[in-house]
Amino acid sequence: MIRKALALTVSVGFLTACSSATPEGDGTGPIKIAATTNVWGSVVEFIGGDMVEVTNIIDQPNIDPHSYEPAARDLLAVQDSEVVLVNGGGYDSFMDGLIGQVDGELLVLRAVEGEGDHDHGDHDHAHEDGEEHDHAEGEEHAHEDGEEHDHAEGEEHTHEDGEEHDHAEGEEHTHEDGEEHHHAEGEGHTHAHDGNEHVWYDFHVVEEVADQVLMTLTQLRPDSAGQFQANHETFVEELEVQELRLEALRERALGYGVFSLTPLASIMIEEAGLDEYAPSELLEAVEEERDIPPSALADAEEVFKNPDVLMIITNDQVTDTQMQSIADMGADSGLPVVGLSELIPNEEWDYLDWMANNLDVLQSTVFELLPEQIVN
Repeated sequence: MIRKALALTVSVGFLTACSSATPEGDGTGPIKIAATTNVWGSVVEFIGGDMVEVTNIIDQPNIDPHSYEPAARDLLAVQDSEVVLVNGGGYDSFMDGLIGQVDGELLVLRAVEGEGDHDHGDHDHAHEDGEEHDHAEGEEHAHEDGEEHDHAEGEEHTHEDGEEHDHAEGEEHTHEDGEEHHHAEGEGHTHAHDGNEHVWYDFHVVEEVADQVLMTLTQLRPDSAGQFQANHETFVEELEVQELRLEALRERALGYGVFSLTPLASIMIEEAGLDEYAPSELLEAVEEERDIPPSALADAEEVFKNPDVLMIITNDQVTDTQMQSIADMGADSGLPVVGLSELIPNEEWDYLDWMANNLDVLQSTVFELLPEQIVN
């Protein structure tokens, strides 16, 4: 039996649909949704309210999605859902295996393209119109200019510079109007995050995911469109408050830096105007889980003496004796150690609460070290 999967991709940069259409909503009652982590599950719950029932596959901060082994209950959750929300980019690749075992129609939303995003094995994309739609190998969607680009159904992709961008030959997108839109080979669109899949630390991507969630929920339950729209507006407004806080942090921190033992929050750190001072050799060793070369350790000791380095960033969920010893070395040099997490660590928080707390920690650390009258 052909699995009817509609993969709506929120690529890092703008929204697009790998498949042509979202099924029109004729169901009633709450929409069952499976999310890889409580991060994306929280976004869906905020917008969907009491019209969604969300199952978070991973909601414990001590579990690493990169290496998670799904259980039978996880497959049941995916099979029982109308929508699955995946981070993508190789972060939660176990979900591709679960999705591949589902027969019937399933909407798959991804926050970032990457490993497994267009690889559906021997399954075809079967749509409501009964037609199968092939997609070009290597199809990329993302913007490098960092701007958000919302595209109305059936409209050409027109950017803020006023230019229309034709996309390469071989990339086809079939829309609800039945027309195929061809895109030029080699003209992909991507945000330059250097392969960092931790895109929930990028408020622009989160807003784009929220937009896609709004569209999907509205199509599935049109009678609740007003509720979804109101919740979405509140979410975006509060997200913009956090963006303003990040801008204020940038005004104070620009030109200074951090020593990160993880790429977890590097998108947010960069947006905050902070440079990365950790030796690349050390970061590569940590990422590859191998011994850190003595030369990299010596470089780290020198970095800790640099007055422009304000703090050490660690991942609360991923640590080992090497990372702990380096963090201790930095702390002994007088640097504050700031721990961030991959999942929402407090069950009383939603996504916005969590990000507000992260910014509280970063701001208090920077503002304490850099009183306003000091200019770098």
